[in-house]
Amino acid sequence: MKSFLKFLVFVLLLALAISLIYVWQGKQPGQPQVKVEKFTPADKPSLDLNSVDVLERLDEEYTKVANAVVPSVVSITTTKTVPHRIPMDPLELFFGKRFSDDNSAQQKVTSLGSGV
Repeated sequence: MKSFLKFLVFVLLLALAISLIYVWQGKQPGQPQVKVEKFTPADKPSLDLNSVDVLERLDEEYTKVANAVVPSVVSITTTKTVPHRIPMDPLELFFGKRFSDDNSAQQKVTSLGSGV
């Protein structure tokens, strides 16, 4: 019980020492202090109203281009048969080949794509 009490006192003193160092470091001169900067609120919109018209016309042009292209978008699906090598069985090192010598098989690979 005495050893636990000594350990508890040690931990508390250590925590107190770390806390004091932390507080002392915060009060050192030369540390940058946080300053709240004053700002002036905007009195007019930062976006020119003529720019809005240009952006609106640009948006309409994008819509026209998208409507012209949409019917020509296609989806492409392909399937290809490729050889697939089966990894060597680690038991073959000790017992030899138990079945056929063919370590390859056929595997179908499917791919997707799109085009305009």
